[in-house]
Amino acid sequence: MSTPELLHTLTGTWTGTSRLYLPGEPTRESPSNASVTLIAREKFCTIAYTWVFDGEPQEGLLMLGAESERSIVNALFVDSWHMGDKFMILEGKGDTTNAVVLHGSYAVEGGPDWGWKIVVEPGNTTLRILMYNVLPDGEEFLGVEATYTRST
Repeated sequence: MSTPELLHTLTGTWTGTSRLYLPGEPTRESPSNASVTLIAREKFCTIAYTWVFDGEPQEGLLMLGAESERSIVNALFVDSWHMGDKFMILEGKGDTTNAVVLHGSYAVEGGPDWGWKIVVEPGNTTLRILMYNVLPDGEEFLGVEATYTRST
C-alpha cells in the first residue's frame, strides 16, 4: 500500500469553503480548513478537515492509500455530522484528470443500501473535495462541495 503520487503534492494546510446541499433546503455554506499529511512512512495520506453546521463545529477525516498491484485506492472516511459514530470504507482509483474517485455505501433503514462517492481533485494551488449521495438506481446527488486554496 502506498499513497497515490498526486496526493504527495497536497501536503500542507488549506483554507476554504464547504457547501452542504440538502434536498429542498438552501445551500449551507461555512468556512472550512483542511490539513493534508503523509503518515506511516508515506504509505498513506490523511485529509483532516473542519466545517460548521448550524453554528456547531464539525470535523472529518479521509485516509487514503493505494494498492499498486491492483491499481486501486482504498480510503477510510469519518465525519462528525455525516457519519456519527461510524466509519465508511471506500474503494476507487485515479482518473484521467488526476482526481481520485472513491465509492462506498451505507445502510438506509427499510431499504437497500445507498452509495457514497467522494472525489478528491488536486490542482496546482487548489484542492476540491466533492461528496455525492448515490441512490440504489445509480442516480447521484451532490451533497458536499469543499473548495480550498493553499495556506502553507
